[in-house]
Amino acid sequence: QLGKQATGFEDPYILNSEGNVYATLGMWKDARESYVSSQRGFQAAKGFRGRNGSTTNRLDGAVYAASNAALALVQLGEEERAIKEIEAVARRAPNSSDMRVALAALYWDQGKEVAAEEQFDFACQHIMAGCSKYRDIDWVTRIRRWPPVMVSKLQSFLAIQSTASAA
Repeated sequence: QLGKQATGFEDPYILNSEGNVYATLGMWKDARESYVSSQRGFQAAKGFRGRNGSTTNRLDGAVYAASNAALALVQLGEEERAIKEIEAVARRAPNSSDMRVALAALYWDQGKEVAAEEQFDFACQHIMAGCSKYRDIDWVTRIRRWPPVMVSKLQSFLAIQSTASAA
């Protein structure tokens, strides 16, 4: 892997970035593998702590890498497995607006309207970062780097949200 070649060891930050490169190139299987390796790296990391001895940065990194890995599964056509992973991340990091919005889009696509609305409402009302950025498809695509299939599912969900708001 690129991260190991560059540094001599597998740095989870580099592995996550490597996954982003693969994703940009449309190489979703490779992206998924890098994200999973990044997640494992963050979980196994020892010997560094943030302010006041906290390991929050390491745990945040693991959650972010796990989120990326789960979203890549949707692009690979493994939606049921992706949902299980996204639900697991949402349980581990209940304030992840990313995973709440992803669940909303996936549930909506499955016809689970109530569950979709509940996830989106939770992200909008109970999480500081909220859902506002996820209404900006350009941000979701370019900055957050959601896979195209997920972006499409989110757009479908948001289109109904807009229609319901206008009514």
